[in-house]
Amino acid sequence: MPVEGYLDISVIAPRIQGPRGADRGFIAGRSGSGKSFLARRLLTAYGITEHWPKEFRGNKFIIDPNDTFDYPVEAQFETVAEVRLDPKIASIRYVPKASEYTGEHWNELWRKLNNYRYPLMTYVDETFAMETVFGTRRFEDGNFFTAYLTRGRAKGKAAILGAQRPVNIPRNIIGQAEWFYVFDLPLKDDRQTIAGTIGELGLVGEGQYLRIDDRKSLGRFEFWFKGPDLAEPVRAQVVK
Repeated sequence: MPVEGYLDISVIAPRIQGPRGADRGFIAGRSGSGKSFLARRLLTAYGITEHWPKEFRGNKFIIDPNDTFDYPVEAQFETVAEVRLDPKIASIRYVPKASEYTGEHWNELWRKLNNYRYPLMTYVDETFAMETVFGTRRFEDGNFFTAYLTRGRAKGKAAILGAQRPVNIPRNIIGQAEWFYVFDLPLKDDRQTIAGTIGELGLVGEGQYLRIDDRKSLGRFEFWFKGPDLAEPVRAQVVK
């Protein structure tokens, strides 16, 4: 992957169907850093018609806990009971009501997503909102968030998980990702969490490296990118 130049968005977008199965991405950054802009661009890589390559063909399901992620959809729900997935509906948005934040509700949502018969890309705008299903939390029928991230790979269940505070997301969740997009993080513990996951140094030019945990390493709308075929993170920039 070149360090300089413009890239088609599909080059850096997780695959729904590919040699690794369904991919996982992790995108992080403070509000206003460019995170949401890039997330919206990444989502344009996916569609349900035959015009899309198989790697990017599938429905899009957007989980927007804060009701702040602006993206065009064909259906929107606010309770898990209402959620219906349809292979003919390209994009669906879920904005949960306050009563839907229980572990049981989140687990039921992920059960529906995990058991959907067709390829699917799920984008979560703020993963920490689902903390009630993190880790070893046990449910009678199993933890379907964990099932989606692990066994869902072979079922065409892709995901991009977003976070403003990576330190609040368990490492076993972040570590599921092959694709990383890390924008400005004001707090050092967040940057250290990322450095501990993708590496301490990022490439910024031929033979030139900067520290991932140094906030000054990124300028406006810049981010650290690391994909499955890269040995080390590289600095990239969103051009609006």
